[in-house]
Amino acid sequence: MDYDSFSVLSWLHLIAFISIILIRATETQNDSNKRVDFPIQIRGTLHALFQKTLLTEVAAVSQVSEPLKVCILGEEGVGKRTLLGCFMGDDLSDEVLSAEKIVKDFSSKDSALCDVLLWSWPFNDKPKDIESYFKNAKGIVLVFDLSRGKTFESIARWAELAERQTFEDVPMVIVANKSDLTPEVDRDDILEVALALDAPCFMTNAMTGENVRESIETILEIICEQDRA
Repeated sequence: MDYDSFSVLSWLHLIAFISIILIRATETQNDSNKRVDFPIQIRGTLHALFQKTLLTEVAAVSQVSEPLKVCILGEEGVGKRTLLGCFMGDDLSDEVLSAEKIVKDFSSKDSALCDVLLWSWPFNDKPKDIESYFKNAKGIVLVFDLSRGKTFESIARWAELAERQTFEDVPMVIVANKSDLTPEVDRDDILEVALALDAPCFMTNAMTGENVRESIETILEIICEQDRA
């Protein structure tokens, strides 16, 4: 539950609580030992508001949201796990460097806090059930190695696989990794593919961190915007 929702619910809760106190005070107030009844309709309305507020607040607190799942695709050796490790920043560890998926919290531009599941395509043990790998994916990061032209040529194939498995218009981001090496891919060709996929593109260096956080946070912001729409 976000901060704004909590504030509204808390104020409603407080108003309903104060209203009930006023009802009780009014009911017990008497002149010449006569009970003064608060109008039944108003009393019932405020009581219903109080109950509804409590139920709404409890439901909001108990609701557990699924993490935003982002699949990271690309040929072997393009630097997918290194990208994950670089994105983890201070949370980096040997365990993270060897992991194919990580979970990290993310705060969007509107200050909404959520968990993110970043899952790299497991080359050493390809998923037996590809549908499970892509299940509930909210975004796709397509990674290739700028110094290896063949890895760029496969980007369209990875994008097609993702589109076929997700069955919906899942946003994508293209990451041209290893920008410090001599490129084998022309920038115009990269832009052409990016336009065809309607995907933002970033030149990254996972060894130095250049544009790594920006590329992943971009896909997460796109996902958050779609969820708000």
